[in-house]
Amino acid sequence: MENKKIVNKKIIFFDIDGTIYDHRTGVEPSTKQAIAMLVENGHIPVLCTGRARAMIMEELIDLGFQGIVGACGTYVEYHGKPVQNRILSRQEVRRVVDASVKYGLEVILEGSKAMYYNEDLKRSKYLDQVRHMTGKYVSLLPMIVNIDSIEMNKLTVHFGKESELKEFREDLKDILEAIIHFEGDDDNYAECVPVGYSKATGIETLLQYLNIDQKESYAFGDSVNDLEMIQYVNYGIAMGNSSEEVFEVAKYRTSGIYEDGIYNGLKEFALI
Repeated sequence: MENKKIVNKKIIFFDIDGTIYDHRTGVEPSTKQAIAMLVENGHIPVLCTGRARAMIMEELIDLGFQGIVGACGTYVEYHGKPVQNRILSRQEVRRVVDASVKYGLEVILEGSKAMYYNEDLKRSKYLDQVRHMTGKYVSLLPMIVNIDSIEMNKLTVHFGKESELKEFREDLKDILEAIIHFEGDDDNYAECVPVGYSKATGIETLLQYLNIDQKESYAFGDSVNDLEMIQYVNYGIAMGNSSEEVFEVAKYRTSGIYEDGIYNGLKEFALI
């Protein structure tokens, strides 16, 4: 028998970094309060992030999040149960590792259970990120050891000038698409995601699984990997600290992460 469509209950998708969480200060008290109120009102808060499942801290989930769209839409989970887990094949993983070595790129392979990294580390931001991820949350393993055992959803590539990334992208364009984050002259990174996947496709998968209409969907984001998400949901909301690309596509805007942006945005839409 077909599931009855859920009515009145809203589903709200939240990016993590720069939206509900800052790695220096954590989660703002008003954001914690807002998520608790959202759950109390019977709505469904979901993390929707570029982070792979292995990088998502349980402390975040424990705030009241009922689902996860992770690794830019390749991994979907609801109440701890995997709904979708698109992993690269052994052949695809080997191509990625070989290409990263060939073109001298520092990459982090991201999976639902572990992360894998280059042992020959040079770029300072890459080193910082690896150190950050070796905490209590993540199993971090050298990627060249036993390639056939690697289970990955996506990867992050650290590079200086965009020209360094060009040949790598061209070599793998049949299996990966790149979301480029420019942060400086010599410390940039790109998220490389399987072709055809995005936060929007992950949201669509979860909506279909829960039989919730797209018109009941909201999303908060701030970065270029949030563009598809912001455009797909019925109410796409840009944080006040968003990139210009997000402001250009978002129909709605709230205040910044440090100015009670989540609380204010949910209040504006009468969700809390």
